[in-house]
Amino acid sequence: IESTKLNLLPSGEALLLGADTTGLVVWRLGRKPTFPPATTLPSGGMPGEER
Repeated sequence: IESTKLNLLPSGEALLLGADTTGLVVWRLGRKPTFPPATTLPSGGMPGEER
């Protein structure tokens, strides 16, 4: 949802600072809205981070 809005940003780093990293990061990478690797998760407390 919010990832769609942030996806409009020309800078991928910008959306990282925006909303849930779980969605926006993967969207900018061009993947499906799933849980990105722990590298993209600054918090590290999001569901599905256990890989």
